[in-house]
Amino acid sequence: MGRISLLANSGQKIIRKINNLIKDIDRNEYHCTGKPEQLSGNLSGYWSVRIDKANRIVFKIVNILKPILN
Repeated sequence: MGRISLLANSGQKIIRKINNLIKDIDRNEYHCTGKPEQLSGNLSGYWSVRIDKANRIVFKIVNILKPILN
């Protein structure tokens, strides 16, 4: 959250873009907008999406199954 608060000084437009990217990642996983790129090396298994020229969101999708009780 620290980086988001630093970016908040850039204005509401960047915050809206971050929120939209996070929602899109949640809905579409690796098929989200913003040219998702698979990372390698120490970050193998993670993906990144550009927020702007200098900043990215780095994420990893972890599927958690929730049991359905009848």
